[in-house]
Amino acid sequence: QDADASFIYLNQALKLDVHNARAYQLKGFNYKFLRDTLNALSSFQTAIEQDPNDYDSYLQIGLFYANINNPLAEDYFNNAIKVKPQSLEARYAKGLHYQEMDETRKALDTYNEIIDLNPNYFNAYYNRGFVYLTQLEKFDSAAYEFQRAIDFGPQDYFEAHYNKGIAMEMNKEFTKATEAFRASLQINPQYDLAAKGLERLLDKK
Repeated sequence: QDADASFIYLNQALKLDVHNARAYQLKGFNYKFLRDTLNALSSFQTAIEQDPNDYDSYLQIGLFYANINNPLAEDYFNNAIKVKPQSLEARYAKGLHYQEMDETRKALDTYNEIIDLNPNYFNAYYNRGFVYLTQLEKFDSAAYEFQRAIDFGPQDYFEAHYNKGIAMEMNKEFTKATEAFRASLQINPQYDLAAKGLERLLDKK
């Protein structure tokens, strides 16, 4: 994380070889570390110009555009996937971008691709559940996806239990919703959302 020293060596490398794609890429990461977005983007773009197969630079530019909900993100993620066809990282970033842009069908299709490549990728199940819950209001499907995330995710995945509870509550399956909120709180007793959900359901009795 010593960007100044890093720049010195990278600039020396570029004096020896002005077409050194890796040097431009590393300068991009330095600028990103310094929160200098414009120079970071310029460096990553130059790296791609020198090496059209620079996966990391495609991904970094895609992440930047996704962060500001710019449709250009899709092109960079697609190029990253062309370079690394098995990349789960780039697909997940692309799926999340579609999700944030309310392109639900594309988001679900992308998460499906991830699960086809790796059926244990629990974040894809969680995000599918979130799309079904918040964007499509298909609560049965949402609860199923959150359960899959619980099955394949870490043992402390209290957020998945909570969102499963919300889906069950919206589907008027109050007993199952109560169980899910309690499961979330058993993992994280300080999780206020689950506590409020449980209190809300108990007040109905």
